[in-house]
Amino acid sequence: MSKAQAPIQQHHVKGCIKLYKEDYTVKHCMKRLFSLPLLPLDTINEVFTDTLDMFPTDRRLQKFCDYICSTYIDNGCRYLRQFWNLNIPCHPNIYRWIESIADEDGAVTYHYMDEISQSN
Repeated sequence: MSKAQAPIQQHHVKGCIKLYKEDYTVKHCMKRLFSLPLLPLDTINEVFTDTLDMFPTDRRLQKFCDYICSTYIDNGCRYLRQFWNLNIPCHPNIYRWIESIADEDGAVTYHYMDEISQSN
């Protein structure tokens, strides 16, 4: 199981799947929790806290949120944020590399179309 799948697996095990399917607020809150790995490190606490405030009161949801908190959020949690956070700033040179690939693709397409027109 990947580190990104762990909260989803726990969500299913805790029996929240029915609530997720039937209650829009639960679904919205779960999606916010599952998006935490995509957020910048400095925004995780605020989004997590705001999400907890939005959750309806339910024993199963409380257990799930406690699990997320103790495993991924709290100081001394099981997995450090640097381990599970997928928000990696992009190096500016990657944009140049992508542009060069696009330029190369354009040149290859042009030469290919030129060869096709000459063969006809």
